[in-house]
Amino acid sequence: RSPGFERSNMSGKSYGIDTSGKDGFMMNGLIRRLTPREAGRLQSIPESDLDILLSCGVSDSQLYRIFGNGWNINVIIHIFSFIPFH
Repeated sequence: RSPGFERSNMSGKSYGIDTSGKDGFMMNGLIRRLTPREAGRLQSIPESDLDILLSCGVSDSQLYRIFGNGWNINVIIHIFSFIPFH
């Protein structure tokens, strides 16, 4: 299995996609680039926040950088769930 060529695994989670060009979503024999909204969704950003980010005049390339240089919120929650807090 090549990451990115499947929309999601059986648990509904998306496989990782990188910027090397070898991974992506295959549609009609072509690799399709993610939209900024899809990139934000992969980072678990709520739709209401995405609406604000997408309408504030920031370029698509800058949005890709913003979304790509962050940690997925659900991953952080999962990691922190194993840290004992006193």
